Amino acid sequence: MTIERRIESEAPGRPPVLDEAAGARAPAQAAAQAAAPAAEAEHAALARALEDRATELAARFREIAQLTRALEAGRAGAAEAAAARAAAERRAAELEAERDRLAALLETERATAADAARRHARQLAQTEGALARTQAELARLWEYGRQLEAKYAAVLESETWRAMEPVRRALRALKRRPTPKPFAPRLRAPKPPVHEPAQTAPATEPLLGFDPRIPRSETMTVFLATFPARQANLSRVVAALLPQCDVLRVYLNEYDFVPDCLRHEKIRPTLGRDAQGDLKDSGKFFSTGDHPEGYHVFVDDDIAYPPDYVERIVAGVRRFGFHAVVGFHGTIYKPPLESYIRDRIVQPFYAGSRSAVVDQLGTGTVGYHTSTFVIDLSAFETVGLADLWFARRAAERGVPLVALERSDNWLGRMEEVGDTLFRQAQRDESRETALLVERLAPVLRDGPRARLVGFLNALYTPEHLKRSKLNLELSMTGAFVTESEARSDVHFALVVAGWNCAAYVEKCFASIARQVAGGYTLEIYAYDDRSDDETWERLSDQAATLRIRRFRGERNMGPAFARDFLLRQIEGEDTICVLLDMDDELLPHALATLERAYRETPDCWMTYGNWVNQNGAVNDEGLYAPEDIDERAYRRQDVFKFTHLRSFRRFLYDRVTPEHLKDADGAWLRYCSDVALMLPIADQCASKNVVAFEAPLYRYNQYRSTGTQKRFGGIRKKETFRYLRATGRAVEGPLNLPNPPAPDEAR
Repeated sequence: MTIERRIESEAPGRPPVLDEAAGARAPAQAAAQAAAPAAEAEHAALARALEDRATELAARFREIAQLTRALEAGRAGAAEAAAARAAAERRAAELEAERDRLAALLETERATAADAARRHARQLAQTEGALARTQAELARLWEYGRQLEAKYAAVLESETWRAMEPVRRALRALKRRPTPKPFAPRLRAPKPPVHEPAQTAPATEPLLGFDPRIPRSETMTVFLATFPARQANLSRVVAALLPQCDVLRVYLNEYDFVPDCLRHEKIRPTLGRDAQGDLKDSGKFFSTGDHPEGYHVFVDDDIAYPPDYVERIVAGVRRFGFHAVVGFHGTIYKPPLESYIRDRIVQPFYAGSRSAVVDQLGTGTVGYHTSTFVIDLSAFETVGLADLWFARRAAERGVPLVALERSDNWLGRMEEVGDTLFRQAQRDESRETALLVERLAPVLRDGPRARLVGFLNALYTPEHLKRSKLNLELSMTGAFVTESEARSDVHFALVVAGWNCAAYVEKCFASIARQVAGGYTLEIYAYDDRSDDETWERLSDQAATLRIRRFRGERNMGPAFARDFLLRQIEGEDTICVLLDMDDELLPHALATLERAYRETPDCWMTYGNWVNQNGAVNDEGLYAPEDIDERAYRRQDVFKFTHLRSFRRFLYDRVTPEHLKDADGAWLRYCSDVALMLPIADQCASKNVVAFEAPLYRYNQYRSTGTQKRFGGIRKKETFRYLRATGRAVEGPLNLPNPPAPDEAR
């Protein structure tokens, strides 16, 4: 509708306005009216076109929305696929690691079986050789005997023999001897060889090693106390022992003179009346202080001693590594400890027995080396009861007592003369029982017997203990030692790894066997990093004696992998891991020193210390200050001091990952593996958790030709050292220690 018409419709009563322009507008209005339909048609077309375009855009927007949703779905699927791929890669890595572990275990089992087969073959060959030699010797002796019989028969058939028969009859008649039976050969030809192993008595093997390089006096002093009623026995005892010793000290209770049998340049008699009076059996300890070095052997005047008595004492001292007092009359006390006589198990000196760790030794058959133990009269609080007071002083000093193996009647009993101390105790044992309960039992409960039994049981194989004739069952009985008491809350896991260490294996494991027994138990883990010499064979030989969990790598992977493999086998978060290279050695007091540190410092999680090399030179690089550890300054210093002997509680290793033990290229470290291992361990500790030892506990075979620095060179070692010190590799430990300042190389 035009504007004009709208006006007219809105104001129909209004009269038209006539003016001068009306005539001029009339043609224009007519033209506009004529063009209006076309304009409306064009407007409608534009509106439709706009509506179509809007519809098209709406369709496009819907398509874009669909594509957007599809794109988001695709992205989500890709993320899931990436996560699945990462999980698959992790699983593949785990499977590969498990495969390597199983392969190493399989290889170990195969090698163990092969070693056992080889040992069996060697033993069989040796047995067959010995059997053949025995058969040959028997055949030789049979032939010799046959020749003797032939000669004897020829003599009997000779004319001279027959001619002398009347003379022989006359002599037999004078001596009233019967006529001998006619001679008949008694020898028989030897039986054919039987191809079975010969049954021979097991040889006695040493139980505790010792370092032969340590000088020890070989002077032999024998101590004896006697009294007049046994003067007849005295000469026999002196005659038996004098050839076996350098000096014989004799304390003469109740004597007014020195018997003639004691007048010899080796004998040092002491009259009790000129000394401390009647000391009874304690008198044999009167003059021990005058002989500060060598072997001390104590005897009684009512025992028949064989010619090898002192020799057997010395062998026993050496067999227990100079760590024990030994003897041949052992006593183990049993509950309820209400009787000194009845509540005990006795291994008498005259009866055959295997060796055992005991509570008390009879001082008439006992000996020690002065480098292990020394006793004097101050230990004896009463006159008599020397055995009890001797056992008490040994327990106070932490020295175990061992009754050695012997055969029946190897030591003989002489006729008892006079009223013996044992008979007096049988009549009234109240004093002895009171002293047992009040004076001896308290130190035995915390004594060295349980420690030695636990140490031997943890260190040696049952087969070796059997060969060594140790009665472990008897050693673990009684009132003061049970199987649970033979264990300890301080438990060491020795981690021993190496490559091409054949020349050092025996010395390395001998150093473990030489350890001073303490209130700890131990287990040994060993890894041969696929050596190409005889390391594995030497390790297998050691495993025949020591309890060793041994593994052999499928291929040479380096020390970082070897240690990591062993440490992952160890259970118990408080187990103390002790690191030992297979070409090095522990000094004898190393584990006992570690035990003391972990006991005296309850917060101790880690130790390190110092070493001496094979030439006796002591490491002089020093130790970290406490603030170095609290501030992690060790990551900024050029000298790495967390060196041998290294140990740490097992839970600290849970935060160490394989990445800590690999280089920048992701390969297992060939050198600086000790740095890579100890830095993340130390990162978890404050200074109160770390104990350092200035005195060496470790013998380090330095500069050996197969060492890592000789094999791989020292240039990259410095680069690797700087890389491992970088702060980005630090481990934030249980103490939530603050991160240290970045070292210069990482800035």
